[in-house]
Amino acid sequence: ELASGSILGGFNYTEERTDLASIWIARKHQGTPNEVYRTLVADVSSVRAAVIRDGLQVSGDYLVPDDGFDWEIQREAGSSFAVLRVQVPLNYETTV
Repeated sequence: ELASGSILGGFNYTEERTDLASIWIARKHQGTPNEVYRTLVADVSSVRAAVIRDGLQVSGDYLVPDDGFDWEIQREAGSSFAVLRVQVPLNYETTV
C-alpha cells in the first residue's frame, strides 16, 4: 500500500516527494504467540533493510529517510495469527 506525500518543487524543473509505503506481514501462531511476536519484531529490520537495499542497489530510484519510519504488531485476542505493519518513507527526486 502506498500513500502519496507532498511534492516540493525546486529550481531547474526538479521536484522532490516522500511517499509512505505500508508493508503487511501476517504470521500464524499455533499456541506460541510470544515466539511469533519475536519473529515479527525481527522481520521489522529485515523488511526495512530489504527496502533500503532495493532503493540503493536494484532500482536506485529512491532513498529511505529515517523520519516517518514506523511499525506496529496487531494481535487480537482469540485469533490464530498476528499482523505486522511496517511503514517506510520513500524519498524520490526527479527532473520534470
